[in-house]
Amino acid sequence: MRGAENGLASSQRSQCKAGYIDEWFLERAEEGTKRVSGSMNPWTGIVTSPARAGTKGLTRLGAYHTRDSYIIRLPQPLLNNSTQRLSIALEECDLIADYYHCLNAMQDQDILFTARSTYRVYRRFLAVIYQVFGPFSASISFDEDYPPVGCAYNTTVNIEVDATGAYFLALLNVLSLTTESERSEECQRRRVQAAAPFEANAIATGNVTEWLGR
Repeated sequence: MRGAENGLASSQRSQCKAGYIDEWFLERAEEGTKRVSGSMNPWTGIVTSPARAGTKGLTRLGAYHTRDSYIIRLPQPLLNNSTQRLSIALEECDLIADYYHCLNAMQDQDILFTARSTYRVYRRFLAVIYQVFGPFSASISFDEDYPPVGCAYNTTVNIEVDATGAYFLALLNVLSLTTESERSEECQRRRVQAAAPFEANAIATGNVTEWLGR
């Protein structure tokens, strides 16, 4: 089974054509998927952390708040009506409240903007981006908002989507500790029993159109 996992990971890595997802990031995400033994999400192909499935606090989506940074790269320049088309699509998918900042950040071939606590719906948003603009690549950083003193989670998602909607996604969690970490019992707990803030480390493939109904 381990050989099959390694073969799949190598195959997936070879699909990473544009080079936005570097080797170090992929290796860390692969290590996380090998350590996790939780259940598989049939929608995303991502394994859910057993710690997240059976505890409270960080495991509840509503209890984990983030400051989010998005970088979306398009292979072609934006059209004059791109903002209007995206606005309509976001309205139809009930995402306008989460992503209205995106509409003011559309420049040339890159879309850079910030949002708050969009980890619940970021996949549906990426599916909308594909629906409106076609193939793209993106990097998303979720930084824990109001973390306990001395430590904070960061989750980074890198994704590439081709013309057919097929995606290659790598997700990596990092626990950042500061010199104040000794002052927080929650930081000590996180150091001893690390758990993904809302998803386990993962490498996944599929088609973004599966996310439109989520």
